[in-house]
Amino acid sequence: MSEPIMNDWYKWAELFNKFAAWATIGLGVLWWILAGIHWTGYNPKVLVFDYFLGLYYLITGVAAGILYFIFVYKPVANKDQTKKTHIWLIICTVLGAPEIFIPLVFLFYAILSDVPFWKAFSSKSE
Repeated sequence: MSEPIMNDWYKWAELFNKFAAWATIGLGVLWWILAGIHWTGYNPKVLVFDYFLGLYYLITGVAAGILYFIFVYKPVANKDQTKKTHIWLIICTVLGAPEIFIPLVFLFYAILSDVPFWKAFSSKSE
């Protein structure tokens, strides 16, 4: 292992890991509900756009939360910094980017840790 960029990275990754999946799913649902309660007027084009944007956030947020819970939650809790874990974390980060919690786990786990994703990908193991 190498020296981490931030010494107490795991304290923060562990904190956000505890609720990242559920918070991402919840924020995806909240985006969808807020798109239905648009407060700028009744322009049909704006409402249709907001509906589909909210639906996009709902689908990606729920998908990111479920994939995170299935593939990333336990490895992050166990400090299992393998290439597979980093790949699933990147996938969940891309899907859950509008909801901030999975990208925060990515920041602490895959960038500031002692095995950042570029070192995990360049290693020969797994």
